[in-house]
Amino acid sequence: MPELPHGTVTFLFTDIAGSTRLWQDHPAAMPAAYARHDAILRDACADHGGVVSKTVGDAVQAAFPTAPEAVAAALGGQRALQGEAWPLPEPLRVRMALHAGDVDPGPDGDYRSPVLNRLGRLLAAGHGGQIILSQAVAQLARDQLPEEEGLTALGTHRLKDLLEPERIFQLLHPALPSEFPDLRTLETRPHNLPLQPTPVIGREREVGEIVVVHAGRSTYTVGDVTAEAGAGEVVVIPAGVPHRWVNHSDQPLVHTGVFPTDRFALEMVAD
Repeated sequence: MPELPHGTVTFLFTDIAGSTRLWQDHPAAMPAAYARHDAILRDACADHGGVVSKTVGDAVQAAFPTAPEAVAAALGGQRALQGEAWPLPEPLRVRMALHAGDVDPGPDGDYRSPVLNRLGRLLAAGHGGQIILSQAVAQLARDQLPEEEGLTALGTHRLKDLLEPERIFQLLHPALPSEFPDLRTLETRPHNLPLQPTPVIGREREVGEIVVVHAGRSTYTVGDVTAEAGAGEVVVIPAGVPHRWVNHSDQPLVHTGVFPTDRFALEMVAD
C-alpha cells in the first residue's frame, strides 16, 4: 500500500445507495457490478494522489493529502460510475462525502479520529449520485476548483449523535445531477413527538412541561408515543401525561424542564 497521508488529511467516504435491495434482487449480477464499482473508485483515488485505506462491505474509505485532490477524485469516480454499463436493470448510484481534519494513521495503518465519525454521519445524510462536502473541505478546496465546478450551500444541519452542527455543501458539475431530495439529517427526520424549534406561545393551558435539550441525545416517551430528541430540540409534554426519558448516547444528557404556569405538581415514579 502507498504511504498513507498524515497531518491535515481529507477523507472521502462512499457507499452504494440501496445496496441491500440490489443484492437481494440481483444476487447473480451484483458480484461483478460490485467488483467494477470497486475498481472504478480505486482508480479514481489513485489518479488523484489518494489511498484507499479501508473497505467495509460496499463502502470505500480513502485518504488524500489535499482537499482539491479528494474533490477531483470524487468527481472523477462519480462520472465514471455514471458512465458505466452496469450488468443490472438499473445503474449503481453511489453517495459520496468529504471531510478534513488533522489525523495521523495508527501503527496498523488505520485512521481513528472523531473526524471519521463526523464523516460517517455526513455520508449517511446524502443520496446516491450526490457529492457533499463539510465546511472544512469547502474552505480548503473552493479557491482551487476548476472553472466548470462549483459548490452550493445546503445549509447548516445537525447530524445524529454529534453536538456541533455542520454546514454542508454540494459539488456541482455539468455532468452531475444537481437536484436531490433533502439531506437526511435531524432536521428532516420523521417523528411523531411534538418537537418545536422555538418556545411554545399561547398554549399554556395545554402544555404541562417543555423540555429543552442542550446536549446529548435521549429517547423520550410521552404517553404511548416514543421518539428521539437531541441538542437544539424541544419536547412539548401535555399536562397530566406521564413521560420518561432514557439517555442512550455516550455523552451526558443536559436538558431543562420548563413549566409554563405559576403552579405545578411533579410526581417522580421509579421505574
